[in-house]
Amino acid sequence: MTWDELLQKVLDAPNFKQLEMAKEASKIVLGYMTTRLDKASAMFLYSCTVSTFIGADGVISKPEYDLFCSIFEVEIPLEGLSETIKAACTKENIQVINEVIDSSPAEVKLAFVMLGAVFCSCDGVITPEEQELLSKYLK
Repeated sequence: MTWDELLQKVLDAPNFKQLEMAKEASKIVLGYMTTRLDKASAMFLYSCTVSTFIGADGVISKPEYDLFCSIFEVEIPLEGLSETIKAACTKENIQVINEVIDSSPAEVKLAFVMLGAVFCSCDGVITPEEQELLSKYLK
């Protein structure tokens, strides 16, 4: 399956399937992070990773918000999520995320990309900014 076919598959998936994909990728990503970091640091980095995917195009859509709340099993106001994303998407945090992804085994790297693909596509569109972010992790 090519990258474009994978993105199309994620785009075409119904919401419940996207949630399943995100949860499965999350298990792999968070599991890997907890082998490298203590649990609190792993959870923080994981939430920063998700925030980076949501904030890639500078807009938090309702489907992204709903997916975030489902994955983290929380209900926070959209404005609160926006503030969280701004706080999480610092240059330092993004650098750490990049280093973790770059040093990940292939299966984990694919899970990072799948997680990002689900968050970036759950609103029905993958913007050029989202495409650029995702493609950088495919290297």
